[in-house]
Amino acid sequence: SGQHRTAVNERLDKFLAELGAVESKLSETMRMLSAIKLSYDQGSPKVGSLEEYTAVNKGEDPHGWIYKVERYFEVQDIQPRELFMAAVLCMKGQALSWFRWSEARSPFPSWEGLKRRMLERFQLSQKGTLYEQFLEITQEGSVREYVSLFETLAGQLAGLPEEVMDGTFIKGLRPELQSAV
Repeated sequence: SGQHRTAVNERLDKFLAELGAVESKLSETMRMLSAIKLSYDQGSPKVGSLEEYTAVNKGEDPHGWIYKVERYFEVQDIQPRELFMAAVLCMKGQALSWFRWSEARSPFPSWEGLKRRMLERFQLSQKGTLYEQFLEITQEGSVREYVSLFETLAGQLAGLPEEVMDGTFIKGLRPELQSAV
């Protein structure tokens, strides 16, 4: 009877310790959500909802959206472990539907995992990776349009040597303009 009571008390103590850990984690999660909600309620600058992300669903600029979200996270001082939850709170429409479907099938491990899978889903797959798109850029319209497209792609590729950017820019110009440069 004494051994049984000791065993029950040990299991009860273990259960209470585990319950305390769950309560602590839940409290931390609620604190993070409250802080994020408060920043939205106070009219803090918004990244824009993923409602505007519909353009990305058509294959346009998922890198730009991620860049804006990460800058927003910096401005709001959202910590790295909170990035994932904060990004999910921004989602609406087709992007939220994609996230819910994807999360149910294979949970996202982190913000980095979400970014990777988001790019896989919404990047212009028929045009290759961002680097392939950049290296294969060609002038199809005016010089102004070409410069704009070049800046858009180059701006998303950190650390490219100037020689690569210069060479890619010139190579993409129409032949009659290449010789003038």
